[in-house]
Amino acid sequence: MTYEREGLLAGFHGVPGFAHALTVMIAVTPMTAAGSVLLQRYSLKRRARERKVAQS
Repeated sequence: MTYEREGLLAGFHGVPGFAHALTVMIAVTPMTAAGSVLLQRYSLKRRARERKVAQS
């Protein structure tokens, strides 16, 4: 969030730093998306396992 804030401020005020902040945000986005997908898959598998145990 700091990079996003700094980038927005740099973009609005016309000071250096916008390109760096944008590059960091573009680099971080795929990593956070992948982490989100992996956590969702783990959660679904865990819930399925819990249901299976509860039905037994």
